[in-house]
Amino acid sequence: MNDDMLELSMWRDGNIMHGNCIEDMNKLKKERDEARREVCELASRPYIKHAYEYAHERGWDCFKEDDK
Repeated sequence: MNDDMLELSMWRDGNIMHGNCIEDMNKLKKERDEARREVCELASRPYIKHAYEYAHERGWDCFKEDDK
């Protein structure tokens, strides 16, 4: 394998890994946002105080709009 082919192979492999990382990151964000919504929904019920505390400990603002 010459240097050009090796460089192309490394570039391709790096792009594939980068794409996988982006997919994983987006999946984790989606899971985190879903967990935040579930916890905040529970926190809105007056008899479940620990859900609000859980959200607060993680810095989740249950009254803030998503992505704002």
